[in-house]
Parts: sequence; C-alpha cells; structure tokens
Amino acid sequence: MSEKLSSRQLRSCGGCGKRKNLEWDGWRKLCHECLLVRCDEVVRLHRENEMPYHEAEHELMKRLRIDRLKAEARIHPPPEEWKHPDRQMRIKIDTQVVEWDDSGNLVMPDGTRLEVNE
Repeated sequence: MSEKLSSRQLRSCGGCGKRKNLEWDGWRKLCHECLLVRCDEVVRLHRENEMPYHEAEHELMKRLRIDRLKAEARIHPPPEEWKHPDRQMRIKIDTQVVEWDDSGNLVMPDGTRLEVNE
C-alpha cells in the first residue's frame, strides 16, 4: 500500500515546478504534460542507444501504468520506419560506432567493411 502524500507533494511537478495534479505519473513526480515529454525522451534515448531496453521498458511500464506489450509497442518503431535507404541507423556498441556505407555494407570502427547478403 502506498503512503498518502500531502497536497503540496501531489501538486508540485518535478519537471516544470508548477502546482499540478501528479496522479497521471505512477511515480507521482511529473504532471501529465511533463510525463508525455519524458516518455518521448525515453523512447528517443533507447533508439539512440543511450538507454538500455529493460530500463526504458521498466520506466514506461511503471510511470504510465501499462503492461509489457504496450510498453514494447511504444519503444519499438513501426515496421515502416525500420529501414530508410536515405537514413540508415548507426549501431553504437559501448564507445564504438558501426555505420553503413553507400552500398549497404557495414563499416567497422577500424575501417574494415563487412558485406551484407540480402
């Protein structure tokens, strides 16, 4: 059972600092507008390899009070965004970045090229 917060704690948003209703947030720290911005930021951070999947999924599940499948649907892009011929995603592994060349082959951080069979 969660403890009951005072009216001041329920109304002071941690994002914008304004006095608002924090019941939308499962952690009761952000108002509805700031919560939507934070959820979009979590998805962006995961897509840019800045936040691991399990952390992004956990935060969306707890904050939005949704199940695992709905969180997964928000994190993963729809199939039409998976591959863009004009904008291929970089793969970041620790501090190294693997990129794609113009012919669709992988270019390793040391400059070696790996051919991708389609």
